Amino acid sequence: MSPPFHLRRLRSGLLLVSALLTGSQAIAQIPDAPSTQRSAPDSARHADTLRTNAIPAYGRLATDETGSVRLESASFIWSDARYLGDLLPHLPSTYLHELGEPGLPPQLSFSGIDLRGSAAMLDGVPLNDPVTGTFDLYAIPLEYVETVERISGTRGHLLPRNSVGGALNAVSHQYNTIRPVTKIRFVQGPFEHLLTDGLFTQDVARHLNLSVGFQRQAGDGRFTNAKYDAWLVRTRLRYDVTNRFNIIGSYIFADSRNGLNGGVFVDSTRSVFEEASTTVVNESAHQRTMRSDYVLTLVARIFADSSSVTTLDVVSSQSERDLNDRITTPASPFDDYSWNSFRIQGRQQLVTRSFRAGLFAQYERTSASAGTFFTDASKAYWSVATSLEIPVPFVFLPRITAELQHDWNQTVIDHGFDLVFRPTDRASLAAGISRRSRFPTFLEHFWHTRGGPVPSSDLVERHQVLSVEGALHLADWSTIALSASYRAVENAQMISAVPNQRFAIPLLRTLPELTLLDASVAVHLHLGRWAGTASATVLNMKADGAPDKLYPGLAGSCEVFYQDAFFKDHLHARVGLRGRFAGSHTGMQFFPSLLLFGANADTRVPSFSPVDLFGAFRVGDVHFSLTAENILNEEYFLVPTYPMLGRSFRLGINWKFLD
Repeated sequence: MSPPFHLRRLRSGLLLVSALLTGSQAIAQIPDAPSTQRSAPDSARHADTLRTNAIPAYGRLATDETGSVRLESASFIWSDARYLGDLLPHLPSTYLHELGEPGLPPQLSFSGIDLRGSAAMLDGVPLNDPVTGTFDLYAIPLEYVETVERISGTRGHLLPRNSVGGALNAVSHQYNTIRPVTKIRFVQGPFEHLLTDGLFTQDVARHLNLSVGFQRQAGDGRFTNAKYDAWLVRTRLRYDVTNRFNIIGSYIFADSRNGLNGGVFVDSTRSVFEEASTTVVNESAHQRTMRSDYVLTLVARIFADSSSVTTLDVVSSQSERDLNDRITTPASPFDDYSWNSFRIQGRQQLVTRSFRAGLFAQYERTSASAGTFFTDASKAYWSVATSLEIPVPFVFLPRITAELQHDWNQTVIDHGFDLVFRPTDRASLAAGISRRSRFPTFLEHFWHTRGGPVPSSDLVERHQVLSVEGALHLADWSTIALSASYRAVENAQMISAVPNQRFAIPLLRTLPELTLLDASVAVHLHLGRWAGTASATVLNMKADGAPDKLYPGLAGSCEVFYQDAFFKDHLHARVGLRGRFAGSHTGMQFFPSLLLFGANADTRVPSFSPVDLFGAFRVGDVHFSLTAENILNEEYFLVPTYPMLGRSFRLGINWKFLD
């Protein structure tokens, strides 16, 4: 069905609809699309959405610009992103392993540390699967997101467990509107990929806001056994008791089904980029995953300073995974597993004229079951972390952090130190050193049930990181950011792919020493109607002293666009080019049975640099986008052997209704 009919049907049938908050391709804040000042009637229409009693700091974790990067929805509403993963490759020191088709779970890495050692969060609440340690980025709908925070590893002591590599925190929208607001978002891509997102929100009583939304993604897939169908339902009720105390209850349910074909089978007679002639590794494996998250949040401003926010989260989560695979043998203990967890966490910021302090405490109990391999295995985790910043007059801001963690029968004490130097309002320089620990996931702890060696008694990774960051703002038209870090990991838990006829077998190795040297640069320019961004990252990895090309030595992205208003300001347009590049490397192998990636030594990933042509437009309350992806039709892949799309087109429409 055509997009206009589909949108009209959603509008009249549900009143739950959604909007485009699709992702920014920028590494710094790009100004909103060109526009003149709103007319008085238009401004009055939007006055209802002012947040009268909602505490604005809810969900945000980054306390300053140093050590963090933000992507705001006011900027990425002008792009064509389908999900959170479309935004992240354009951030420095960030790499995304994608599998070429929607629904297949990508792997996100920060400076060479994947999500087993980095936190994925929504409003400060962790989302990582405790069994595998990963999280599916498709499960955070962009319409739900107002801000995306990327927090570096040395600033991670006040974050949830296993955030040694840093964190990605999606901050949700907090609506406060007397009039009903309905939003629709629709994206149509190649191979019947459809994304529909809907939202309805309104204050149902004085200071009581209800927000209900849904998202559905579906596609037939490019190759055999790649169909994808996923639903995500979300609802939230927020009661603003006063402007210093809010109560928020939310529920998110996700249900996805997709084929896991294992990629394209490589031989010497056929090209892996020809859909008609290729053969996939597995024509029958498919999975279903379901997850529910209940969150009750209390937000208060107990102290006089508005920055001193107190937050208490009570979280209950359940998930179940069912993999049906009639070909791969032997069966994995994690083909079918379920888990449930209870978490309570509190966060306190205290800001005075003399110092700034932070306190974070968390307790979590998780139970997991994986068929006959282990049943109702439970573990408890708790930690307490604190930070203290004492500004030195004029230029220096030192911060000391300390953290006490306990997981099962293991207790560790971690610490860190940061020093920020701000000689002017337009320049900053920061250096940090930290020592943090990562505890094993259920999968790592029970790895021996796969028939492998019994793990050592100590699976705790110990990360020592030294980092330097600098930023320079040249007037209002240019920003340059530089960063470098050196990480030494003791007892590193690395998954590797071992060739075995048709299927690669995963192997968990314990490396006595793993080192990562990372350096990046990011530039943002804004000259009149033209704007552009570019970032590049150099990463050097050594495993036990030997070079390891698991990630590209050089990777980055760039984007340039022109924006203007036409027809007496009735049409606002942004048109440009963007590209992504990476050098040759050995790459990562995806294991469908584990939903994890492992080091690959059998196939090499060639260098690549695809280019996209995109356009984003606004007419009244309607945003729409049109993208020609990979316009040079480059043949490349990020993961062996999941070919990325050639030349293709994508259409996106967003519609906002008031009343």
